[in-house]
Amino acid sequence: MKPWYDRLHEKFASSSIKKKETADDIKKWQDFIKEIKEPRDYIEASYDRYRCRMYHFSTAKKFVMNVFGFGALFIEFFYILTAKDHKHEPEKGKVLIERARDIPDYSDIVPEDELSKYRNLEVIDNFNKKFAPICKTARKMLLECIKAHPFSFFYIYFIYMELATHSHILINYNPEVVFVYINERNIASPVLTSMYENESRELCSFMHGEYPLQLIMAFMSFSKYYVWDDSYINMFRNDLRCQIKEYVVYTPKKLRKKWDLENNVPTYFCTYYFSGESEESVIKVAEALLKFHKKGKQCSVRPHPRDLLHRKLLEETFKGTDICIENALEFPLKDSLGRTEYVVGLQSTVLSEAFIEGKQIVLDDFSDGEHFDILQMQKFNVLNKPHLLFSELINQVCAES
Repeated sequence: MKPWYDRLHEKFASSSIKKKETADDIKKWQDFIKEIKEPRDYIEASYDRYRCRMYHFSTAKKFVMNVFGFGALFIEFFYILTAKDHKHEPEKGKVLIERARDIPDYSDIVPEDELSKYRNLEVIDNFNKKFAPICKTARKMLLECIKAHPFSFFYIYFIYMELATHSHILINYNPEVVFVYINERNIASPVLTSMYENESRELCSFMHGEYPLQLIMAFMSFSKYYVWDDSYINMFRNDLRCQIKEYVVYTPKKLRKKWDLENNVPTYFCTYYFSGESEESVIKVAEALLKFHKKGKQCSVRPHPRDLLHRKLLEETFKGTDICIENALEFPLKDSLGRTEYVVGLQSTVLSEAFIEGKQIVLDDFSDGEHFDILQMQKFNVLNKPHLLFSELINQVCAES
């Protein structure tokens, strides 16, 4: 179970940055980024990231999160006073990969060719050290952030909790290189990168999905960042002004052809792959699939493994029909793709995987037209691949006698 402060953070923070932009907002936040001056140091870079993240918050949520941050300040000062020392000379060749709590296995997308260069590799759990001791180096950096922005309490809390996690890593593991996962939204990345590089260490990260252009990734900072395509370098460097020293283009295993699906005889006409859509979108998708069902076309759906609410909603919607609801944690993606003719989705990385495997991909412009338009403005990479639109497929099926 997630700690209470994680649940509170998600309630007030995450919901404000997921699919809330309108087309006009994108133009506004692009101007917003351009107006920000070039950051002079890691403090300004991290605060610029904080400003970009808070851009999506309502005034009420900003107030609530700052009240929470103010309450946490007293605990933080206790750990500031009890800061510990750590070895400043890293153990050469020692590399840590931080395993995210909700992604137990990401071996299919880790840049294994690069990691093979290191002789001492260890995978560790994401410790979630929200309230824990910090090292003396982290204390110095935290105090500098507090001095620069003494009344931005949520900003201070966010910087502290990340410094606590990485202090744990430095004190207990003393690595030369650390790979973090799902850190594109981490406003503390400029602070952490500076802390690592000041001691001849590296903080690296890599993509975990197809990324549209998003404000919350602006001013991202890492020693090294691994991208799936050259187009992402331009997006991060020029559109989002990320502070990344080195980009490495690599192809993860999930985007390499690995299965022979061409000779499979499809069982299902189409399968919809969900990726965090709204409840309204889920209902519209279900209505379309029920139309297919009435036309005698077998369909299936694959909820995202972390979206339990979607699964419950789909089970209620499809009750009494033979539309299949796949369990992504138990049913392999290879089998799922192998038994369907059309692969349908909006923002799922499965679309790219399916395209590599020679499947016909269908982009959903039907269930949330506004979101689809936004993805076009956000330069979503999948849109550049040959595809069919969901609205076209629906019209095609409905026109059949």
